[in-house]
This record gives sequence, structure tokens and C-alpha cells, in this order.
Amino acid sequence: MQARKGREEILKDQQESESESTEDPVKDYYKDYLKQINRKAADGDAEAQYSLGFMHITRYKSITGSQETAIEWFTKAAEQGHAKAQYELGRLYFGFSSYLGEVKSAEWLIKAAEQGIFEAQTELSFRYCLGIGVPKDKTKAAEWLNKAIEMDAPKAYWERGDSFILKKNYDMAIDDLSNAIKYKPNYPNALNKRGDLYMKKGDIDKALADYEKSNHLEPDNVDVKRSLLEALTILSLRYCLGKGVQKDETKAAELFNRATEIDISEANWQRGKLFMIEEKYDMAIDDLSNAIKNNPKNSDVFLERGHAYKKKGELDKALADYKEFNEREPSEYADNLFNETKIEWEKEQKHISLIKKRINRFLKNPIIIIITIVSLFFNNTLLLISQARAPFRTIFNYLIVIALLIVYNNVLKYFLWSTYDTIKERKKIISKPHMFRIYFFMIILITSIYGGLYFLIMHLLFKVW
Repeated sequence: MQARKGREEILKDQQESESESTEDPVKDYYKDYLKQINRKAADGDAEAQYSLGFMHITRYKSITGSQETAIEWFTKAAEQGHAKAQYELGRLYFGFSSYLGEVKSAEWLIKAAEQGIFEAQTELSFRYCLGIGVPKDKTKAAEWLNKAIEMDAPKAYWERGDSFILKKNYDMAIDDLSNAIKYKPNYPNALNKRGDLYMKKGDIDKALADYEKSNHLEPDNVDVKRSLLEALTILSLRYCLGKGVQKDETKAAELFNRATEIDISEANWQRGKLFMIEEKYDMAIDDLSNAIKNNPKNSDVFLERGHAYKKKGELDKALADYKEFNEREPSEYADNLFNETKIEWEKEQKHISLIKKRINRFLKNPIIIIITIVSLFFNNTLLLISQARAPFRTIFNYLIVIALLIVYNNVLKYFLWSTYDTIKERKKIISKPHMFRIYFFMIILITSIYGGLYFLIMHLLFKVW
């Protein structure tokens, strides 16, 4: 009754559509074709039912695609023994991601495989290997694979390897792809796919070998070139830093030059990002700057270089790169990044200004100047006396003074430099003349204090110089 009703509805739709006039002959052709398919499917034609189901999956022309409707038509065709419909049902039920779906999927795949559907045989071999919807059985897995191999060995291994990849079983996928390559050595797709898997496993040397051979077979394949470039830049970085391999700057340069031959801007961009991950910010900035030089249109490079400058504490340069990125690709993220960095930079400038004022007040203080002059005179007098009386003891005194200066430098760094730990950062705050005056004053003061205490103790306690 339901089948009869479905047929009546289909025919009614056809009659209504026939009353509509169109001026486009192409549309008329497809409408006529769909009418014929619908009529045949309603009459129980398995091939038409399969075609209609396939149209619903692919949303053919004016058909509104529906997986449920596709399953209905495939089931009608599959129950009549249509092998391709059985295979499609196996694929669709597997997509339900449930145990019952997997079992039902396997049932239809077995029927399709028994009728010689190549893809169903390779899929079943994969399922028996891992026990998906069927009991785990290596013997049956081998049996179904061998049947597929009789038709097309390289493709059989390729298909099953691809299924292993979907399940992230990379070792078994590599084995299958290697077998495919064994049967067909010049198989660019298998070489490239195996190269991708080696990259995932971190075996860059093997990945590079596969990409190079694939690139030789398909020199115009953009995807292969991109993969080859990525492998070359990763290996270049490893040899440059000695990461996992013996450090070899010559080999690093050679590998990187090969990458630049493919695309110099992309090579610098890729390696710059890798240096960022390794926290080698100076190297990252060099590569990213070269990437900008060779391709100024890549906005993302400005963003990445801005991050590198920010990590180094060079907020003014980071701000310039963030501004450039924001102007090129305005977004809420870019705007917030620029504003946050600007606030940090303004705080830093205020801090620098405050430190400079304190240092200037310290150096221009008349009391400090007088102490320096008196200490210099007193120190020189004591050292001359000490040198005349006990020259070896004077050398010991100088060593003590040097030790005190080292202690002083660390104290000064803690209290005066604040967060500015490196010489490069200090230069933001203090000029060279100021730095010289500060250290000169402290040398004179420390030696004077030490010299005075030394002579006082030696004279009062031991009555010697």
C-alpha cells in the first residue's frame, strides 16, 4: 500500500511539473531525465532506485539531498541484489558511529564484496583487521585483501591504507602504502601520503625522500611542492639547532637553500614560525623579515614578527607590526592586540622616564660629587702607602675590591635596573656617559671604604700597615 501510494505521489508530481513551461532546453532535459528515473524507480527498477539514491547523496541538480531518502532508495535496490547499492548502504550505515550501525554496515559490505565490488573488499579487509562491526579476524582480512589484490594490487593497498589513516592507525597505513609502492614504484599519491604519515611520526628524513620522489613524478603538483618545502624547512631547523641530530650549519643552509628554490618567501615564513616555537626569537625575526622582503603582501608574517618582537620586549617594533596587520586585516582580534600592546608600551615609557629622572638626580647631586672627589684623594693616598709597605698585600686588596664590585653590580641590577636584566634593555634607560659616571663613583667609594677599614683594623689591632 505504501509503495503504491509512493508511486501515485511521484506520478502526480510529474504531471504537475509537466504543466510548467520552461524556456531553458538544458533544464528541460534534466527534468525529463528525472521524470524517467522517478518513473522507473517507482516501477521497481533496481538501477533507477540506485541512481535516485545516489542523486540524493550528491544533491544532483534540483534534488534536495536527504540521507534518509537515499538510504530508502538504496535499500530497495540492494534488496534486489544491486551490488553498488549494497556498497553505498555499507558506507552510509558506517557513518552512524554506533555499534549497530557498524554491524549493519558490515552486513551490506559483505554482500557487495561477494559480488566483486572492489572497494567493499578492501573495506572489509580493514574492518576484519581492527574488528569494526565484525569479529577481529586476520585470516578473513587477508582473504578479502587478496581478492582485491587480484583486481588491482596497488589500489587495494592504497584503499585499505587510507582507511587505516582515518582511524589514525599510522603504522598499519604506512605498511599498506609501502606495499602499494612496492607493486607500483612510481605511485605519486602513495608516496605523498606516506610522506605525510612520516611527517606525523616525526621521521622527517623518510618524509623528505618520499616528497622528493613524488615531486620528481609530478613536478607541477602544488600540494607536493608545499609538503616538500615544509620537510626541508623542518630539517633545516633541526640541523641549525642540533635538535635530534648533530648540529651542522652547513647542511642546515643547504637544506634551506633547497626550500628557497621552491618558494623563498614561504620558506622563510615557515622556518620563522618554527623558530618561534623553539623560542629562538632573533632567528625568527631574521627569517620573518626576509619573508616580508620577498613577499610584502603576506599579512600574517607581520603578525608573527610582532609576536617575536613582543617576546623580546621590543614593544615599539611589535606595535608597528601589529598596526600594519590591523590596517591590512582589520578585526576585533587585531584591534585588541594592538591596543593591549600600546598600553604595555605606554607603561614601559613611563617607567623608563621615572628611572632616568632618578639617575639624573643621583648624578647631579652636589653631595655625591664632593664624596667622589674626597674618596678619590683618600683612596689614592692609602693605596700608595700600602703599595710601598706591602706590595703583595696590595694585590690581595685589589682582588677584594673586584669581588666587592661584582657584589655591587648584582645589588645595583636588583634595585636600579628593576626588570631590565640585559644590557640591551638598560640602554633604553641609561646612556653610556651616565653608566660610566655611576660605575666610576661606586669604584671610588667602595675602594675608599674598604681601604679605610683595612688600614684602621691593621693599625689598631696589629700595629701594622
